[in-house]
Amino acid sequence: MSILKNTNLNSIICGILYCFPEEVLSIADGRSEYHKIITLVTGKTWKQIYFTPGSADFQEPQKIDDPGSVFEQKLKFVFPGENESNAITISEISNRPILVLLTYNIGRAKFIGDLDNPARLLPTVQTNPKVTNRQMEITCTAISTAKWMDTTGQSIPIPDDGNPGANMD
Repeated sequence: MSILKNTNLNSIICGILYCFPEEVLSIADGRSEYHKIITLVTGKTWKQIYFTPGSADFQEPQKIDDPGSVFEQKLKFVFPGENESNAITISEISNRPILVLLTYNIGRAKFIGDLDNPARLLPTVQTNPKVTNRQMEITCTAISTAKWMDTTGQSIPIPDDGNPGANMD
């Protein structure tokens, strides 16, 4: 007898989207302390960051020191190949303040950064004889955990085919 792992319990990041702080009209409290409602300026939308499917990993360990505690939010993912249009996106947002929206295969979204404390993308290049890719890291140090997007009256962009990292256009 074998026991099959229930893959429905594993939430997978299937989309990484971003916007600039100046594109956000407001961030308001949602239905609980763990949810926020993000409203973008009219005509602005979340923009996608393409990544290698299955490579995204989000962590937010708590760091406690004398003044208090903070959460070091880190999203790591692999940026594939040398596609010119994708490279332009990365160069446009590298080391600039951004808000990041992570969409999950379970129909939920979590965001990193806020208007007062935005996240930043830090690209690094990893090469070896077999593969060339760039390891990306988006970081934000915050006083609380990343919040879930309150979807009341909103829809969360998720790839139609469920393929993590798939193009959402």
